[in-house]
Amino acid sequence: MIGYRIFMNDGLDGDLTTEVHGLNNYAPEIQSYVISMATSVIGRTYKFKVIAENYSGTISSSALTVAFASLPSKPLNPPISNPNITD
Repeated sequence: MIGYRIFMNDGLDGDLTTEVHGLNNYAPEIQSYVISMATSVIGRTYKFKVIAENYSGTISSSALTVAFASLPSKPLNPPISNPNITD
């Protein structure tokens, strides 16, 4: 393998055209890659794909979909029990 490229969409409905990692002829054996995301990714769905290249040509992976979510905010006050409620 000569190397690989990683593409992603814009998190809305765009095509996978944004190249986030270019062909790296010096380190084709990399097993992981960290992509820095903008701060406004919560609630968006991103798609990624990898294109590997060797001397015979290229091959594209299936798209991987990642949805970004967050945990709800911690309540400001603890819940209050109601003594009038029973089993």
